[in-house]
Amino acid sequence: MTFRWRAKTRSGQPCRPRWCSRKRNPSECARRRTNISALLFLDRTSAILRLRSAGVSVSTACDFTRSDDDLGVPNSDFDYSAIASALRALLDVLPEQPSSAVEGITKREHNRLRKDIATALERLIPLSRTLDPIKQPSFVFDPTNPEIVGQLIGRTMMEQPRHSLGSVEEFYGSGVYAIYYNGNYDAYRPIRRKDTAIYVGNADPPTPNAKTVEEQGAKLARRLNEHAKSVRAASSTLNLEDFECRYLVVQSGWQKSAEDYLINSFKPIWNARICYGFGKHGDDPNTRANTRSPWDTLHPGRPWATRAGNVEGTSSQSQIKAMIAEHFGKHPPKTIRTTGDIA
Repeated sequence: MTFRWRAKTRSGQPCRPRWCSRKRNPSECARRRTNISALLFLDRTSAILRLRSAGVSVSTACDFTRSDDDLGVPNSDFDYSAIASALRALLDVLPEQPSSAVEGITKREHNRLRKDIATALERLIPLSRTLDPIKQPSFVFDPTNPEIVGQLIGRTMMEQPRHSLGSVEEFYGSGVYAIYYNGNYDAYRPIRRKDTAIYVGNADPPTPNAKTVEEQGAKLARRLNEHAKSVRAASSTLNLEDFECRYLVVQSGWQKSAEDYLINSFKPIWNARICYGFGKHGDDPNTRANTRSPWDTLHPGRPWATRAGNVEGTSSQSQIKAMIAEHFGKHPPKTIRTTGDIA
């Protein structure tokens, strides 16, 4: 905000008669005057220009991080002349060598200036694009964007044939996979024989820069076989014959992006906090304190999950089932159209 300051004001130190006056040691105080002078955004500069044009010769600035709405000042209309003048004034004072210009300022001033520059850019960049007569495209396909690559890989995996989870043979490669449920367990009936996976995961290569499937090893197949072993152990509630899987070998480094896309798209119940624990490799109470996972509470059978030292979870089976039903109410099962789109 700007307002009249009815007092004697000297450059750099308002209302202080001694330090940094233009008439007292100007060469010694030049840098200090620059460092401690107020920083103004374009809207504040515009307000100052309007005051000056109205005959006001002295002004001061305060708390320029607050918006006009916070201060009870109505937003002004777009003023091209004021913005253009402020930008030209800013260009005149911007240093050509920024590295030398920031010497001598405090850490607090440094952080404040960076924050103000970022805020100014957030306003200037959209304004520049609005002024451009050539409009921006609504979407840019960038094949190097991890989210786009993850979506491509995830959709490609969804086009792969399903296999019985209990009959996956060893093969080379790491990548991404999804597991599906076709059984009659009451809590999972909403996704029975649907394209909504009950669990999504990825298998990383032994080294991040593995170039060939041989270098990746049989990580994907072995991960699926580990899951089959977990289901087989929980035979009191689950039947391995009711599970199927899809999988896709992926170039090293992209499997996590695909997994994130699939989890965000389908919200698999065994990936949710409600029923997590299926992907655990084994809880050893001798190495860390463990609470039994919701998955092991709902599907007991893995021997290490009930080992002495692994205490019971805080939720009962009935409570977990109730939360699963609520989850499916919020995230209804999805299907895949023949075009590959998720419905």
